[in-house]
Amino acid sequence: MTAVTPVVVGVDGSEPAATAAVWAAREAALRRCPLHVVYACDWPLLGTSMRTAPMVSARAEADDAVDAAVRRVRATIPGLAVRGEVRTGRPGPLLAEASRHAELLVVGSHGRGWVGGLVLGTTSRYLARHVVCPLIVMPPHAVDATAAGPVVVGTDGRPDSDAAVAFALREADLRRVPVLAIQAGRAPRDTAVDAASAAAEEDRLLAESLSALSAGHPDVVLRRRVVHRPAARTLVDAVHGADLLVVGAGKAGLRGLLGTVGAQVLHDCPTAVALVRREP
Repeated sequence: MTAVTPVVVGVDGSEPAATAAVWAAREAALRRCPLHVVYACDWPLLGTSMRTAPMVSARAEADDAVDAAVRRVRATIPGLAVRGEVRTGRPGPLLAEASRHAELLVVGSHGRGWVGGLVLGTTSRYLARHVVCPLIVMPPHAVDATAAGPVVVGTDGRPDSDAAVAFALREADLRRVPVLAIQAGRAPRDTAVDAASAAAEEDRLLAESLSALSAGHPDVVLRRRVVHRPAARTLVDAVHGADLLVVGAGKAGLRGLLGTVGAQVLHDCPTAVALVRREP
């Protein structure tokens, strides 16, 4: 019997990480797969005996964090298959390795431990470059929303955005909510008439780029919007009341298909952000 690929969530005992664990649990339930809760601990006294008082205390704290996250998940979604684990190692490489066998990797962004440096620190840069599966981050202002809001996806209308759009469509299909695809950028510099014509052409090309991807999800209502505004601000404004924001992440990590948008939205976004690497 083939093992079911889990959703993996990193925790550190903080409230943001606990929120990420509940969000990941709901995602696992939607996908009908198990949840794996991981505490990645780069022990401060690595190389010393685990019997010393500081190491015993650190291990106990890690165990308590995992146990608390598992209890919270089970109280929120009874019956979900969930297991917790404390693993020794640097969080970036350890979680990136876990992503090789995961449906999703979910993390918080402002915790008290390694999660606290996620958005701007080395862990985030490492994960954005090395995760294999989609990476979902709960930004500092994100809430554990339960409303069935839409999925918003940023796109540039080119094939490089296909992976992000495909992921958004699948997520919306699971949730039975619509998708709003937004293409944002600078306005044409020509006359008003030319600008209107250019906008209409951009909308036509965007519709064409979305049509093939949406064909596999006939029950998902797909709306599109072409906006001549900075992409990051446009996406953040559009996701109020949404369930998830999806952006692309290319070889340079957060500086991916939408330039620096992936990094910028993490500071202000009020909902979970999925960073999806383009297909090889």
